Amino acid sequence: MMRFLYMFACLQVIIYLIIPSESAGQYYKSEDLLLIEEVEGLIQQHHVDFEELESVVSERIPPLIAEELDTDAKYLTKKELEAIVDMFEGTPVNASTLFDNLENIIERFEMRLSGAYAMLGDFEQMNFFEPDSVTICFAADAYEFAEDATALAERWSRRLKYNVLSKHHGDSTLVGSSPLSINKALNGSLAYEIKAERCKMESLLEDKEEMAKYVLVAALKAYCRSFDPHTSYFPVELAEIFMSALSSEHFSTGITYDLKGNDYVVSAIDPMSDASTFPEINVGDEITGIIFNDELTSLSCLSGGELFLAFYGDGSPELELEIRSVRDKKFRNFTLTKDKVYNEANHIFSFVLEEQGLEIGYIQFPSFYSESLFGGRNSAEDMALALLNLKSKGVHDVIIDLRNNGGGSIKEASELLGYFVDYGPLFTVVTRERPDGVLEKDTKRGKVVTGKVIFLVNGFSASASEIVAATMQKYPNALVVGSSTYGKATGQGIFSLETEGSSASLGGVVVTMLRCYRFDGTHYQGQGVAPDVIIPTIWTNAIGNEAGLPYALEHRAARPFRPLKQRNEPVEELNLRSQARNSLSSIDSLSQALVERLNDEYRVPLSYEDFSLELGGWRTANALDTMNFVIRNFETNEAFEAESTRRRGELTRDAVLYETFRIFDDWISLTTK
Repeated sequence: MMRFLYMFACLQVIIYLIIPSESAGQYYKSEDLLLIEEVEGLIQQHHVDFEELESVVSERIPPLIAEELDTDAKYLTKKELEAIVDMFEGTPVNASTLFDNLENIIERFEMRLSGAYAMLGDFEQMNFFEPDSVTICFAADAYEFAEDATALAERWSRRLKYNVLSKHHGDSTLVGSSPLSINKALNGSLAYEIKAERCKMESLLEDKEEMAKYVLVAALKAYCRSFDPHTSYFPVELAEIFMSALSSEHFSTGITYDLKGNDYVVSAIDPMSDASTFPEINVGDEITGIIFNDELTSLSCLSGGELFLAFYGDGSPELELEIRSVRDKKFRNFTLTKDKVYNEANHIFSFVLEEQGLEIGYIQFPSFYSESLFGGRNSAEDMALALLNLKSKGVHDVIIDLRNNGGGSIKEASELLGYFVDYGPLFTVVTRERPDGVLEKDTKRGKVVTGKVIFLVNGFSASASEIVAATMQKYPNALVVGSSTYGKATGQGIFSLETEGSSASLGGVVVTMLRCYRFDGTHYQGQGVAPDVIIPTIWTNAIGNEAGLPYALEHRAARPFRPLKQRNEPVEELNLRSQARNSLSSIDSLSQALVERLNDEYRVPLSYEDFSLELGGWRTANALDTMNFVIRNFETNEAFEAESTRRRGELTRDAVLYETFRIFDDWISLTTK
């Protein structure tokens, strides 16, 4: 499942009908032109900055088409990029010109895809002990096609080598083996990688309809991306996944997978799902195939639509998989039943942190999910229940963990803010219809949390998370602690596209419809919300933020609404005390070293003896020797009890959380009379 979908702040779902007509062209029908026109019309009608951007997007679209066709730069060369740009030379790019050039784009793409397919077929065995290396660049503007076919072949060679060595990095079965045996094993994996890559190409080269759809979707995505990074088109197979990512429940076997190289790896198992009843299925297992009519089919050979139907579609109630265990390396077959299951990624976990008589509530808040597609719970209601549960236990001060919370529903953010604000302004939104801004307010007297609250954030806290953090910085008894947030201060609306007279969906469009501001008129777009008390973190100081994304919107100042009385929290003293402890100096050092590494070209040796995944060791910091607090969990849903216990163990080693606890202790001591 695509976790990055949480980045959107969602407003509404509207269905647009497309009326079919006669066919036109070898690959495309007039319905495809209507689809492009509808997407174009939705953006023209709703995008918050359409008038300002209309004159510049024509230059952006052609190179974006090439990027969407070849997201890993492994098929096209700069020659094809130039050819696609030349197709639109001197012509405004709109629905009509985009449609007129689709078949020309197919011709170019098909030619290069056929060339890559043939080239892979000619690959011979490799010597994985020969000195070699590959350069990895993490900069957002580092996307670049190969100069020519020769450079592309060299890129393929290193890509395949890297994938094979990554897969076998730390493989205990190779320890003590001779170089000859190791090389043989690695070439066996190489053959699998090549087969998987060629299988993906075959699904396009041998299916005219699939090829046409692939190019059309790439063109639509490029058109949307030309306005800003969050305006997007998603095809039908992603529509339900997109919506279920914003819900507390979804239709599934319970298995979520990630694609690592050409391997489909189990990344999560939903509680109370059919998959959770099999102890032999574990996170990290490799899904090696789907069994259709007693025949094993590699997932690499299936299109996106076929994968969606297999894992999430309701056409077949069962899914038979072959899975290779990460633990004992054995292959096993499982027949799994699909049903509506809890979405573990959208569940609030609550705990109590205790040390030397001080008790602080702690709530992990993963996203601003809503009832959405499958009904079920919404995040604001779940937060209220968690807060009331802590309150019933006599715990009134609380840490709300928004780390890695990429956002979700703005409505949920507004509802949630009401639990911490007695009465008053929350934030401002600017739309095409209301360029002067509309003030969102909490109009209900009273609040759930009567004590103090810390909102813990990092560079992955985005969108609705930032709305909450930025708002609460204006109110007393609230602090934002951590590192600067992502800097996404825009909101999107979701529009579903359907053919008239049919329930068949044509996918959907996400359009950036509004800008978000603090109610005093200031903004954090591209900058992030700066925390009141800074805690160094490793990865979030090194990753890019909203400002680094191509075509990110730039905010202007908005009309300020009535100011509040300034809060009077001892922010300066809290920072001094935290810095004096110097408990996270090792994290700060690691962070700075990582920033330097990622800003430079990162060279990875591609020989078996020297290969290293050095960056993997930077993901987490070690626990501090002085961490003595006790953590109690209070999970009320039996479906999540095991996961709650596992997370409690992780929290006992969370150095950033422990420093936040100590900051809370300082805050209480400084403000208690």
